[in-house]
Amino acid sequence: MKKTRFLKVLVPAVAVVAMAAPQGIAHAEHDPRHCTDPEACVEFGATLLVAYDPPTPTISVEQRLVFNNDSGIPHTVTSRLDDGASFDVTVWSGKGVVVEAGELEPGTYPFYCTLVPWMYGVLTVE
Repeated sequence: MKKTRFLKVLVPAVAVVAMAAPQGIAHAEHDPRHCTDPEACVEFGATLLVAYDPPTPTISVEQRLVFNNDSGIPHTVTSRLDDGASFDVTVWSGKGVVVEAGELEPGTYPFYCTLVPWMYGVLTVE
């Protein structure tokens, strides 16, 4: 009985948090789904295991970073270095977003999901 009550409270709370998630900063959200030119973009995503895959994408400044969310729940890709100032996008389940690397200087950018804070990774821009 207590487990059912817990789920009745948890599920609406997760939905409210997801709806209040930050929207993308300077990134156009659309549904790219897949890179058609591997020299122009690098794909990564969220898995059903609630993890980024791969957790350490590497791109050049000429490439786009494509994040596809097939996990079943919304996620963010938020820069940890500057609390989302470099990049902060919300990606609904079944959607994708493109991050233009030209907006970022070469270096490493730790990132995480603000909705699932134990999801984290490191983006390397060369």
